[in-house]
Amino acid sequence: MLKLTAVSVNHRTASVDARERIYYNSEEIRRVSEKLRSVARESLIVSTCNRTELYLVPYHEPLTNSDLYEMVRQAKGLHDGEFHARYETFEGFEAIRHLFTVATGADSLMVGDIQILGQVKDAYNVGVELGTVGTVLHHASQVALKVGKRAKSETKISEGAVSVSYAAVELAQKVFGNLGGRTAMLIGAGETAELAAKDLKSKEIGKLLIANRTIERAQNLIAEMGMGEAIPLDAMTAHLPSVDIVVSSVAGNDYILNREMVGAAMKGRPDRPLLIIDIGLPRNVDPNVRKVTNVFLNDMDSLNLIVEKNMQMRRKEIPAGNRFFF
Repeated sequence: MLKLTAVSVNHRTASVDARERIYYNSEEIRRVSEKLRSVARESLIVSTCNRTELYLVPYHEPLTNSDLYEMVRQAKGLHDGEFHARYETFEGFEAIRHLFTVATGADSLMVGDIQILGQVKDAYNVGVELGTVGTVLHHASQVALKVGKRAKSETKISEGAVSVSYAAVELAQKVFGNLGGRTAMLIGAGETAELAAKDLKSKEIGKLLIANRTIERAQNLIAEMGMGEAIPLDAMTAHLPSVDIVVSSVAGNDYILNREMVGAAMKGRPDRPLLIIDIGLPRNVDPNVRKVTNVFLNDMDSLNLIVEKNMQMRRKEIPAGNRFFF
């Protein structure tokens, strides 16, 4: 009986640089899948920022571990001496079990990753479209997708913030509850601010301001989000009296908000709290801001405590998800 076999280069076995080099885009997956027809009855390629995996049902005898790895490496034009990464291999039941742990997010760098289930589904759909997914991989993939859905809906493996930007938004929601009537100001328009903006939008924030040194970048982010107002960085203090939440993530060695600025903004709103979340490195906000009445300042250290606590909670949910396997 021919067995399913798999090889995985992932966040446990390879550096970020190595994972980037062995990542397959959609065109490469299609090209390589066609080539694999000569050695395998069925094949499936899953490739994300944290893993590249090849699942095969070979025609004849099972391929060796090194055979599988060479297929993955050489298909990217990466040869011995130029590129090498550690890898994991799985056969039969263990290959199926591994696919299940991937689909549930239990094997992700960020346990409970909400994107991986969709990425496995996309890989399966491509395999179906190309005709490289047959009976074995069809059944394994369908069950893996069901297991992934159950793990996310019936356990807490995907609950709780595990990114700093999402932790910031989760904190804001804990402080204010419904964010629909609140105004948030993002200081900065880089990648971290973009993630925070998307998370705020998903929580239905009432109003969003984005302050940035380059106003065009803030405007581009707003256009992408479909909501918000761009303001110059030097106008942020003028808006402080009207906002409820500030999330700051700009580069620089000097504080962009100090005690005097925030104190002046709070004079006209003595009974209205202001939550400031500083996710800049180095810090953007003078720690003395905490001394201003009704101002609550959180920085990376406090957010990382939230992230780690939630990661521990997610790890505890892995056994609960495993019960769906068989």
